[in-house]
Amino acid sequence: MLSLVAVAVFCIAMAAIASGPSGGFIVFLSHPATAAWAQAIGALVAVCVAWFIARGEHRAADRAAQDRVAAVKVILQECAADIEFLRKRSAAAGFTPQNIAASRLMIETAASTLDQMSLMAMGPNEVVAIMRARKVMRRVVRHVGLVETCLAENRPYEAINFEGFASNIQRIRSVLEAATRR
Repeated sequence: MLSLVAVAVFCIAMAAIASGPSGGFIVFLSHPATAAWAQAIGALVAVCVAWFIARGEHRAADRAAQDRVAAVKVILQECAADIEFLRKRSAAAGFTPQNIAASRLMIETAASTLDQMSLMAMGPNEVVAIMRARKVMRRVVRHVGLVETCLAENRPYEAINFEGFASNIQRIRSVLEAATRR
């Protein structure tokens, strides 16, 4: 905005000098103040351009951070959905040697997705959420593995508290949402 005002003042001054009785445009260009005005206007334009570039980079960084948070939220939601699926499967028919292997693979895939996420480019809220979710998913994998072992050996197994695991993941997701809300 300031540069527009400076350009307008420069144009008015140029028009006044160019239309003056003593010369014209050539006299205006040879005037000692012309260089100073051109330099001042150039500096203002450079400051405005730098501000717009920085603003664009800041917005791009904000969008990237929002995209990372959204990705973490989706992964947490998928983990919660996988745990809920296991809970329903366990409540409906119980685990069998056939469905426990598929269940273990599903939950290991979700845990692996969390483990493969690079934490270097993430903010502190996302890092904390992922670390906590990794811990929960490792416990789920361990419990499902224990059930699988018990089934393979025809031993009874304790019921797994899938509701607790799912609520932990949902709580982690809620904390992340609250921490990143603007």
